[in-house]
Amino acid sequence: MASVTLRGIRKSYGEVETIGGVDLQVKHGEFMVFVGPSGCGKSTLMRMIAGLEEVTQGDLLIGDRVANDIPAPERGVAMVFQSYALYPHMTVAQNMGFSLKMHGMPADEIRKEVARAADILQIGHLLERTPKALSGGQRQRVAIGRAIVRRPEVFLFDEPLSNLDANLRVQMRVELTKLHKQLGSTMVYVTHDQTEAMTMGDRIAVFNGGLVEQVGQPMNLYEHPANRFVAQFLGSPRMNLLSGALTPQGDACALPACTLRVSGLNELPIALPPGVDVSRCTEIGVRPEAFELATPAQPAWSLSVDFVERLGDTTLLYLLVPHAQQPLCVRVPPGQLSHDVGSRVRLRPVAGGIHLFDRNGVCLGRT
Repeated sequence: MASVTLRGIRKSYGEVETIGGVDLQVKHGEFMVFVGPSGCGKSTLMRMIAGLEEVTQGDLLIGDRVANDIPAPERGVAMVFQSYALYPHMTVAQNMGFSLKMHGMPADEIRKEVARAADILQIGHLLERTPKALSGGQRQRVAIGRAIVRRPEVFLFDEPLSNLDANLRVQMRVELTKLHKQLGSTMVYVTHDQTEAMTMGDRIAVFNGGLVEQVGQPMNLYEHPANRFVAQFLGSPRMNLLSGALTPQGDACALPACTLRVSGLNELPIALPPGVDVSRCTEIGVRPEAFELATPAQPAWSLSVDFVERLGDTTLLYLLVPHAQQPLCVRVPPGQLSHDVGSRVRLRPVAGGIHLFDRNGVCLGRT
């Protein structure tokens, strides 16, 4: 096992810069997830760690060694690709042991390492099959086994589950998480799927435009996003954003409440967050689950239902907001109330459910 340290890492192709200066440390034995939209630079950064791309500028350390100029086979890392990259004419055992054979390991030791990895992944009964006789999930296990036999210091996973169906992705997420705990190895995992990031990572690095927007534990990023991008990228359905300003009632420093004016909606009193200059707030964000249906005595927004999604364990309401480009998405438990298109719903954000953003998208706090 080893840590991975990135210091001012940049990557350019000619005049086009794809990684704009990344400082990040993956701790010894940590499961770190790089997450972000397509084209944000996360896979390029992983390929630089693997030695498949050159570092344009900055220092890349694997353990205590600066690895910028170390050839890929000598870095002590193993990479699992999205496409599995198995040799079709070889058996599972031959695929898993091929890299060891190329390094001159004796055949008996290769068989022991392959058997060990197969036992960990529960694919011992598949060792004599060829890839064409395997399912997608089995092929992915073989690709992971090929990495395990090398006993690398760092495992690299580049969107390894994207070719699997939905049910198998859930199963493999669980198995990879268990595998990390069993091996105790340092793992870096790249995905564009925020669900994978939230459920698998010890920490998440959220990428956007070749930069790291925020790094932290999954729920900390979800509950305390640094900016608008992180707030909307993590969470499904995504956070609702409404343009508006917080108007203090009297002396904002003395009063514990202020009034929210959003796109002509009813005013709602909310607690004034301590230490926040509410005059800087130009936008608020509320997650779909951070609403409650109001009682007749409570101040609330009264909105019309535009669309209903019933998902079994939950129901999503899409509500029309005056002058807003997007409907407001609200998650309600099943059976709480029957809602039909065209009906009106009175609701309000729960305490602590409102995130405040300034004109640059920086999160000022929540209340």
